[in-house]
Amino acid sequence: MRLNKIVTLKKNEDRRINNGHLWAFSNEIQLYGYAQSKLYAFETINIVAEDALDVVSAIQWYADLIHKQKVAAIVDDPGNTNWGSEQFYSGRAAMWTTGPWNFVNARSKVKDIWDVALLPKGKAGSVSWVAGSGFGIANTTKFKNEAWQVLKYITSTEGLNKVAKAGRGYPGRVSSVPAFYRTDVPPEHQQLIAKQAETAKAFRTNSTWQEISVQLQRDFVDPIIVSAKPVAEVTKAAETAYQDLLDKGAQA
Repeated sequence: MRLNKIVTLKKNEDRRINNGHLWAFSNEIQLYGYAQSKLYAFETINIVAEDALDVVSAIQWYADLIHKQKVAAIVDDPGNTNWGSEQFYSGRAAMWTTGPWNFVNARSKVKDIWDVALLPKGKAGSVSWVAGSGFGIANTTKFKNEAWQVLKYITSTEGLNKVAKAGRGYPGRVSSVPAFYRTDVPPEHQQLIAKQAETAKAFRTNSTWQEISVQLQRDFVDPIIVSAKPVAEVTKAAETAYQDLLDKGAQA
């Protein structure tokens, strides 16, 4: 923390150029929760549980980097889902939580030397989540055969090689993985993506996930990150409505 404060530069009184993590949205909160407990996808937000207490403590520590320790950027545009990337690309933050799908953007926008690292290790280890692109063919289409040919190519080794080589995603086919690793462009430690995946959890959703995501941002993330309210207090206030949506999704 002492080093963080030393390398954090103040610009005016309320804007900081920092070397800390950027964290402002519900997906990033999940990652930190994974690392601190056995909870999976915040199955419950009940802070009575021992694991949940660990999560609350971890999130509070992270939020304090902004408002208490003052070594992380103030989130001044909470509705902007690109806020984290904009801070990183503009040089206002030295670290940003993202994934291999953003290699293509970083290679074109970051002028300085950049690299990747594993997520911070908590009590449960260094834990990320993994998700893939989903493709389907509408049962109402008149061009099922044509659509199938397109789908086969997109998911083939040849098709995935193009996406992987561009740095737009880590391929789901083992045969396409070599195309992802490049020595002519950054980052240097690209192999860490595969290592991180070894301990990753599947990005699980349910029928109410969109509602949950919106509610988490509004009633959980923003009060903590933007308004600096205590995590335990916000958790208690958000618990009932959040659990109702989880239960609704489980019944669907």
